[in-house]
Amino acid sequence: MARLGAIDAYVQLFDAAFPDQAFATLSFAHAANAIAAYEREAFSFPNSAWDDYLGGTLPAISDAAKVGALRFYGPAGCGECHSGPLLTDHEFHSTGVPQLGPGRGRSAPFDHGRELVTGDPQDRFSFRTPSLRNVEVSAPYMHDGALVDFERTLVHYASPTVSIEIFQTKGLLPELVATVQRDPEHIEEIVGSLSRDLVLEPSFVGLSNLREFLETLTDPAVFSLADSRPQSVPSGLPVP
Repeated sequence: MARLGAIDAYVQLFDAAFPDQAFATLSFAHAANAIAAYEREAFSFPNSAWDDYLGGTLPAISDAAKVGALRFYGPAGCGECHSGPLLTDHEFHSTGVPQLGPGRGRSAPFDHGRELVTGDPQDRFSFRTPSLRNVEVSAPYMHDGALVDFERTLVHYASPTVSIEIFQTKGLLPELVATVQRDPEHIEEIVGSLSRDLVLEPSFVGLSNLREFLETLTDPAVFSLADSRPQSVPSGLPVP
């Protein structure tokens, strides 16, 4: 706070953010709270077409997207884990993700996921359910980026057991191709760990509708994210 207080522009900004407190009484907790408030405002992106639809603007999404939503929360089973306002249950599940890369910790060259934290073999290959907010622009997908685009991810969930067995390396960085784990025993172990919440019966019906729905989760503001980069900061440090 002493360093921040030595820069007049920062003192003025803190005075605006905390008008009832003198700068000399502020601690770094106030700076942390200010940063958190900025991040919530700048990077939460809560204004998607889906939000408008849930708010009562029925034409906000297409009929195809509405069919996709019915599949998402119905027979496709996606809503079992991708639930709530952020479309995640914040739990850990094994979804048959192909293993690639250097691995992690004592499980290298594999990544045993949640088991590395809990020590419970039942948690092997389980990873936290990600939010689907702005999923359209967050490729590559899965914890290791194994699924490089939207289409491949949808096909994976349409048939996880087949997807991992016929995994294609197209689109991966060349240095990652050789790290893909294809040993039959390893694949059998992953398949055996699959979450009971997954729909394992192969179904490729309605994938285009699912995509239409998932695209409604994008806040248009995410496409102008680069505009939030300031030209300069009060400290005078270079902006990356």
